[in-house]
Amino acid sequence: MNNAQLKSNMHSGLTLLKKGNLGVPLLLLVILGMMTLPVPPFLLDVLFTFNIALSIVVLLVGVYAMRPLDFAAFPTILLVATLLRLALNVASTRVVLLHGHRWAYLALVMDLFSRKPVGWAMSLSPDSELTSKALKMAYESRGRPKGVMFHSDQGSHYTSRKFRQTLWQCQIKQSMSRCGNCWDNAPIERFFRSLKVEWVPTYGYPHSGKHSITSLNI
Repeated sequence: MNNAQLKSNMHSGLTLLKKGNLGVPLLLLVILGMMTLPVPPFLLDVLFTFNIALSIVVLLVGVYAMRPLDFAAFPTILLVATLLRLALNVASTRVVLLHGHRWAYLALVMDLFSRKPVGWAMSLSPDSELTSKALKMAYESRGRPKGVMFHSDQGSHYTSRKFRQTLWQCQIKQSMSRCGNCWDNAPIERFFRSLKVEWVPTYGYPHSGKHSITSLNI
């Protein structure tokens, strides 16, 4: 392509832009903006609905078109719908990673005599701080009892220095199961089974879920 042809193509392109054919460039800028700028969740829902409706329309028109030229704009519309869906996927992934669901860990202390949970704590990390908070809640809710025993498995959260110091402060004797012996934890495992299957929603909680756990009257 020589310079004359290049100048001719540029001139024809500028002529089309002057005539008002700015739809495609503006649409591409909007799609790039959706990929780089944060989009509110409500607007994402609206755009997802529009994209699905556009795809259905394209499908129906493509099926019922009698001649190929009846739907000559099919490649362009299909490309726009694909780019829009790609931008929506990127934007929704950003929303989920920044403000969406995350794993939360629940530590529970159960009174084996009444089979009732008496202390609990939730955190985004399963550390000794989590188990210590649950133990302190159980200790305070039972009126700071004396001569009680805390039984657990040999997990690192229960053998850590911080948790053992909490036991010492509460004057609670520690008991642990032998390695590979999980039968002593059957009551608490049964509670978590019922909690996950019968109480927690399939898709989790929109927020931390602490209010729902509190409503268990533990």
